[in-house]
Amino acid sequence: MLFDRKAYKEVYVCREHRHNKNEEGIQCPAQMTLEIKLETPNTKKKDTFLCENPPLKGVVEINAVHNHSTQTTAFLTRLHPSQATKRKFDQLFEDGHGPTSARVACIDMLKVTSEQPAVSIIRGDLVPTMSSVAHSYRRFRTEDIGMHPLSR
Repeated sequence: MLFDRKAYKEVYVCREHRHNKNEEGIQCPAQMTLEIKLETPNTKKKDTFLCENPPLKGVVEINAVHNHSTQTTAFLTRLHPSQATKRKFDQLFEDGHGPTSARVACIDMLKVTSEQPAVSIIRGDLVPTMSSVAHSYRRFRTEDIGMHPLSR
C-alpha cells in the first residue's frame, strides 16, 4: 500500500501560463509551490527537515521570473479585484447602483483620486471588467437581497 508523505501540496502558476486553454499560451515559468509534509516516524527517518527541532513541515518554493511583461494593458486588465475594490463595489450596490453605474462611479472616483488615472483605470484590481462586476452584483443580490430574477 502506497502512503503519501504530503498532507497538502498546491502549485500556483502565473495567470499567463495557460491563459487561453485552446492555444499553447506563453508557458510562463513563474510559480509558487506550497507543501506541508506529514510527520510520522517513517518520514522523520527519511526527511532531514523533519529531523530538525522543531520539525520543519512546510516547504515554499517560489520562481518569480516571468518570461513576459507584467506591466502591459492586457496583463493588468486581467488582475483579480482587490478586497478593497470588492468592498467598494458592495457599498455602491447597497447605495442602489447596478453593475454598469457602479463601474462608472468607480472609474470616476479613480479619475479624481488617483495620481495616474490613465494607469489606474486599466488595472483589473482597481476597476474590474464588466463581467466581473456583473458577477459581484449577482453575488450581492443573492447574499443580501435574495434570488436574482434572471438566475431562475
